[in-house]
Amino acid sequence: MRILTDKLNFHIKKTAEKIDVKIHWWGEQEKKQYHSKIDLIKDHY
Repeated sequence: MRILTDKLNFHIKKTAEKIDVKIHWWGEQEKKQYHSKIDLIKDHY
């Protein structure tokens, strides 16, 4: 499954760069900083 996840993430990143869209990845740092994903979005937008 990890191979498929890596391929999907690469495709997402490549497509986002192509159309100039910023991606907010939800990683360990974000888990520590934000209570939920909606808090991250509210902070950026």
